[in-house]
Amino acid sequence: MLRYAPTRPMLKDSFFEFVINHSLKVLLLTFTLMSLIIFLYLSKISNEQIQTNALKTAALYTEILTLFRTLYTSEVVQTAKNSGVTITHDYQEKANSIPLPATLAMMLGNRLGNSEQSVSSQLYSPYPFPWRLKTGGLTDNFSQKAWKALTRKPTQPYYQFENVNGYRTLRYASADLMRESCVNCHNAHLDTPKNDWKTGDLRGILEINIPIDQYINLASQMVRNTLYLLVAILAVTLLGIGSIIKQLQLRTNQALEAQQKLLTISLTDSLTGIANRRRFDQDFKLEWQRAQRMHSSLAVVLFDVDNFKAFNDNYGHQQGDDILQQLAQTMKNSVRRASDLIARYGGEEFILLLPNTTIAEAVAIADIIRLQVAKDNIEHAHSTAAQVVTVSAGVAAAVPSESYAAHSLVKSADLALYQAKSAGRNCVISFKESSINPAEKVC
Repeated sequence: MLRYAPTRPMLKDSFFEFVINHSLKVLLLTFTLMSLIIFLYLSKISNEQIQTNALKTAALYTEILTLFRTLYTSEVVQTAKNSGVTITHDYQEKANSIPLPATLAMMLGNRLGNSEQSVSSQLYSPYPFPWRLKTGGLTDNFSQKAWKALTRKPTQPYYQFENVNGYRTLRYASADLMRESCVNCHNAHLDTPKNDWKTGDLRGILEINIPIDQYINLASQMVRNTLYLLVAILAVTLLGIGSIIKQLQLRTNQALEAQQKLLTISLTDSLTGIANRRRFDQDFKLEWQRAQRMHSSLAVVLFDVDNFKAFNDNYGHQQGDDILQQLAQTMKNSVRRASDLIARYGGEEFILLLPNTTIAEAVAIADIIRLQVAKDNIEHAHSTAAQVVTVSAGVAAAVPSESYAAHSLVKSADLALYQAKSAGRNCVISFKESSINPAEKVC
């Protein structure tokens, strides 16, 4: 009974085998992960860019306000003082007065921050003047941390990104150092909270607040639009690759099917449709190695159609071919185990491979086939064995070992077949290695 199934090429690594068998799913998963990674990466770099730009903007605002106070102090305040103009925080309530530099700077900052999401500024210090006690001191955690940080390093700004009034905001604090021109004024002022100022002392903090939510939202929208475009491109690419993969798989399957057919043809006898000698040699080698590992008995039976030349000479070669086809089917149907193999060995000879079978069991199986062939009652008036087509069989079995060559088993079956022919044909004879005579004859 034929049991050979050609194996398809397989990858040793199961991972790569999974990738090959599920290429579309793997591509879809890969593209999804790529899209997610790209989205996260773009979101990350856009947020970093927004924060970087916010820091640059805050530094620029700080520079502008500081420059404004310096110019106002040097170009306006000094000239106004020389003209008898009063410089005070409550300039609106006093005649012939103008605002202090800090007061005007805060006014400018408030005008800049005319909405909740606009840039704003503020000045504060641990030493606020009495009229700014509520708003000019260190009123929250950030201002306290900023004062400590700027006290240690006045030249390095201190900043944090945090929620202010529900908006993500950059709070950028820089040192407001005491100028030489301001020392006397601050120390001599009647309401001064500190009268020992020196040039270069940290007198306060200039804080710039820049809300960045609107920029984050804009960047997020741009990233989403980029992602949508990317997904569209990847989808079109995936469809294209999927179509190509399907075509390749179709062609591969067709090639494998053609290869399967060719392999089957190469291992099948073209006349009888059963296994050929090449197939037998291949299976015999495998079963011999298996029996050697398992220390089990392997048997072979060699059949020969009795007086087949006389049949061809008198009935014709075409009818002879028909008889061989019928005998092949009879033998094939008589074999029950999936591990057994019947093959055409050459001309009118057939061979049966019986793994894990003793010599006695092989003789019994061979005789069943012999009887079935005779029972088919195919006329053969020119046979010396009977008036119907019959077969003779030689049986051999062995437990493979290193000292026993594989070809010796088939040779032994051939010798037993010769004994069966010499004994009158239409019988089964088993080979006994210790004697040239048959060990058992079944007729």
